[in-house]
Amino acid sequence: MPTITERRTLMGHENESSLSVVNRQSKHSKLFAEQVCEQFLDSIRRRVPYVPDQGHGFYISNGARIYPEVGGHPEWASPECSNPRDLAAYDQSCERLMLAGAQWLREDEGIEVDVTRHCIGVVTPNSITFSQHESYLSWTSRWFDFRQLLPHMVSRTIYAGAGCLSSDPNGCGFELSQRTRHLTKSVSDDTQSNRGIVCSRLRKATDRCPRGTWARLHQISKDSQRSPDAHYLTCGSTALVIHGLRIASFCKVIERLTIQDPVASIRDVSRNPLLQFKIPLKHGPSLTALEMQRILCDACARFVDRGDGPDWAPHLVNYWRTTLNLLDTNPLFLAPSHDAYLRWQIFNQQIRRAGATWRRVHLALRIVDQLRRAQPRHNLSKAIEAIERGKTLPDEMLVQLREAGFADQFDPLDLQLVMRLKAVDLDLHRIGGLYDQLRKAGTVSWSVIDENDVQRAMVEPPIDTRAAPRGQLIKQLANEPGWRCNWDGFYNDQTGSSHTLSDPFQLQAGPHGGTLTDESHLYDIPF
Repeated sequence: MPTITERRTLMGHENESSLSVVNRQSKHSKLFAEQVCEQFLDSIRRRVPYVPDQGHGFYISNGARIYPEVGGHPEWASPECSNPRDLAAYDQSCERLMLAGAQWLREDEGIEVDVTRHCIGVVTPNSITFSQHESYLSWTSRWFDFRQLLPHMVSRTIYAGAGCLSSDPNGCGFELSQRTRHLTKSVSDDTQSNRGIVCSRLRKATDRCPRGTWARLHQISKDSQRSPDAHYLTCGSTALVIHGLRIASFCKVIERLTIQDPVASIRDVSRNPLLQFKIPLKHGPSLTALEMQRILCDACARFVDRGDGPDWAPHLVNYWRTTLNLLDTNPLFLAPSHDAYLRWQIFNQQIRRAGATWRRVHLALRIVDQLRRAQPRHNLSKAIEAIERGKTLPDEMLVQLREAGFADQFDPLDLQLVMRLKAVDLDLHRIGGLYDQLRKAGTVSWSVIDENDVQRAMVEPPIDTRAAPRGQLIKQLANEPGWRCNWDGFYNDQTGSSHTLSDPFQLQAGPHGGTLTDESHLYDIPF
């Protein structure tokens, strides 16, 4: 049997993007979201080698899949990666392709769209949510339990979020994570309503081997992050913790970190950007998320130092420790490299410039939330327009605020500020927007990947997973009729020919199907 070190972990992600027509007065503003999305994907198909999947999506030559998601927005699934550095590069390659797709759509159809990667609804943030789904293919021990992931998934919020404005009455006006308010269970297999901090959903029958060895863990609690450094740390630390759960001594550390109420704790961690909230544990004194992350990092370092970790683990551990040290000194030291703290820093600057305070901004956010719940959307739009023009609210809205206890505290200037902050927030999510402008200006920095990595990831697949033969076959078969592709291989409807990619680690495509077993020391489940 392979050793613990040889049992590598693969990782991948799914990115949800949204498309919005820029000119609301143009004829294209009348198009349905599904129509815009389909034309957007058609513009990409015309310019990149691809093989269609079994539905309405397609696979491209870097091994990734692009497809329309329910609601009329494009989604990207990365190729299988063997390390978090590659995964961060492919995440950025997704952004570049989405930005190119918007340009091609304008050239082809005259439709100008913005592409954004946000995690909550712009108008109704408390009821609409998106995320960046993570997948980890890993050997798991017989004693593996989904609940073992909770200490890490709760405490990683301090670097796994994108940051956001928040009207939560128990908060301060800012949260580290956009996703946490939508997590209602500790562990759940539901990905649309009763979402869990840890997702136990088995997307395929093969996601869990009958003998309990290989499993694909599909997680939905991560924010969509623009920063490759934040993405690298979030996915890399999670993959390393999953790797550690094969080791008995590491599992004992996890057991000592069992959290009393994970759902309440992850929300409190998110609501406290100063990182001072202490998480109540079942066994022992309460710990801050930062203290819990230090314990997990040190526990991972111990088995990595013994040589029991993957080859990328030493760099990840060093980066993890450096990040925690910076957070301990001043969380805003992470502003150049992590989304949440960049947002917090920009909002701080805007609030100081306006002569306001977070207390006043928080109150204004609660008033906006109250107006949204009480008013039809078109009436709220009129109210916002009136505020932006320096006018007061209509009388009926003032009555509603008075009934909710807000009328005496209402300040139109604070509401104007909140609208500006929300516009800045959305522009940071927009691909080609403020985040990218800050990177060109040197305010945002990358340290784990560079431009060459991104350019390579746009056209080439990872070299050490089955994405490599997939990408090679797509280049060969893109112009041949009848071929279709899925994660497990290729088949031709017309000729009956096929190429099998059922082992996620295989580097050459097989000519026909077959079952891979544990006895072959290969991997018997698709990624």
